[in-house]
This record gives sequence, C-alpha cells and structure tokens, in this order.
Amino acid sequence: MRALNHRYHAALALWMVALMTVGCTASSPPGELGLIDTSTTTTLPPVTTVPIVTTAPPRAPTTSEALPEPTFEEAEPDNLDVIYDSLRELLGPTDNITEVFGSLTTSPQGLPTPPGSEVVEVSIGAGATDAIGEAVAQVSISLTTTAESSAVFTQITNGLVSSGLVMLDTYERGSVQSTTFGAPGEQLFDEFVITSSALGAGSLVRLTSNSSGGPSHLSTYLNWSAEPLPLPPTDDTRTLVVMTQSGSGRLSRTTLSVQSTAIVDPSSPQVEANRLVRAVVDDDVFGFEGDPAIDQPLTGSFTSDDFDSLTYAVTESSRIEIDENDEPRDNDVVEITLRGVRRG
Repeated sequence: MRALNHRYHAALALWMVALMTVGCTASSPPGELGLIDTSTTTTLPPVTTVPIVTTAPPRAPTTSEALPEPTFEEAEPDNLDVIYDSLRELLGPTDNITEVFGSLTTSPQGLPTPPGSEVVEVSIGAGATDAIGEAVAQVSISLTTTAESSAVFTQITNGLVSSGLVMLDTYERGSVQSTTFGAPGEQLFDEFVITSSALGAGSLVRLTSNSSGGPSHLSTYLNWSAEPLPLPPTDDTRTLVVMTQSGSGRLSRTTLSVQSTAIVDPSSPQVEANRLVRAVVDDDVFGFEGDPAIDQPLTGSFTSDDFDSLTYAVTESSRIEIDENDEPRDNDVVEITLRGVRRG
C-alpha cells in the first residue's frame, strides 16, 4: 500500500504543478509544488466588519419599564477572508519553521530553521480519486534563507534523520537537491519531502507533507466558497489554495490563489463548458457576460466581488487508475477548473 500511495502522491503533485504557474528558476522535482508568478499586484481595501451600535435610546425609561438586554450580532466574515488573513500571518521572517508548519498539519520533530528564513509561499492541496479510494492532502511551505543551499539541505536532512524519519528517495539536478522521507508509526503524514536550490547567495527551501486518509484538519482552507460551486457532481475533485508573498518592505505584496477541479468521465469538453456556464447563470453564483444559450469557449471568465480575477478552463486529460492487477492505466477524462485570484 505504501508503494501505491507513493504513486498517487506523485500523481497528485504532478497535477498541482500542472495547474500552477511555475516561477522557479529550476524545474521542480517529483512531489513538489512550484511558485506562483505574482509580478503584477493590486491593492484591496482592508477587510472590515459591520460596526456595532452601542448608544442607548434617547428616551429614559419610566420606573415601570426595564431596558431590554442589548443583543448584538457581528457579521460573520466570509470564509475567503478567513483563509486570506490566516495564511497571510504565516508569511514573512521566522525563527521557528516547525511552528509555522505545525499550524497547518503535523510537523516532524527535529526540523531545524535555517538562518535568515522567510516564508514566501504556503500551499494547501487535496484530492480524492477512485483509484485508491482515499483522500490525499499536501501541505507545502517555501522559504528563502541567507544560508548556502547545500548547507541548508544537509542541516535539515540530518535533523529529520535524527528524529527517526527514514529516507525513501533522493533527487538531484544542478543545484536542486531533494529527499523524500517516510514517517514510521501513526502520523498525519505519509511522506515528507525537502527540496533546496540555490537562490543568489542564499537558497530556496521547500518543505512538503503528503498525507492520506482524509484532510479533515484542512477543511477550513479547502472550503473556499460559501456557496456550492457550480461544478458537476463527481467522486474525483481536487482543490488547491496558495498564498504567496512577493517583494519586501513597503513593496511587499500578497496573492491568494484558490482553485477547484472536478474530473468527470465520460464526457466532452464542450458539453462541460456549456453545463458550467448554464449552472453559473441559473444559480446566480457568479456574474457572466455573454449568451448562455450558445456553445461556450473552453476557457473564459466570470465576475465576482470576492476576486480580482475568476477564470474557468475545461480540458481533456487522462487519469491514472489502478486495475484489478494493481497495475496503473490511463483513462481519458475531462477536467473542469475554477480559479480565483485575490491580491493585496
């Protein structure tokens, strides 16, 4: 089963890489997420709550009257606001990467913090598939450091080995070094991957945890829409949430990217594009400018007050399934993806 899970973790990671705009200078090894290009940003107004009125009524009560107990209800923030604010707090300089990682999922013991560490990206992904009948989650944190790449890689690797993790696989290409560790015993992760690459005089380090058995502890981040998304019902859905920081000081900008993908079989891209637009118009989930009665393009956009941009894409793809002989095989499918971007 570990070997089967390892194959699926790699498939999930490759799907995540394919859906993201990679901004790394070197190609990412298997099991790793890339950085999103956030070169263009805009500024959003700060999130505020509804003001609470606390003044008493102008008329004084008589002796026979009693003032009613005031009841105040503060507006609940949209879940997208919660995601944005909580992930933004994880970005920036840190002297305790274990604490940062542990705020999202179980962090392995013995995880040292390299000198001059600054968290620049947090990624949370989850997928479900009929291939192995399990939900799989991936949490990834990227940080820049002032230390040289190979020194950082050795420091973290030695710390993880000392804590009892077992090395399963290694990868090396140019300045990129990567090692996959297995976690013995019952833990919330099946694999832990460390990747280090040169970045100027310092390094870019990516720490990734792959876990199976259900990402319930990440549900706050995966349910990014308050309303049901207009995606077709399917047993194979995947969600990716990425918070990225670019620039520094007053030029620092943050970008939140959220996307969900439904995978259906059998179908055709044109059928699914038409179905998606009709669902958006019928349910009034997002805004749509166009004629929903005609054939729709396979890529397009909607409007939403929650996002700076909201796009969709319908593509043909293939899904790895495991047959009765425990052998992988490709199956043609259609992927329907909604992706929203909020910049701050």
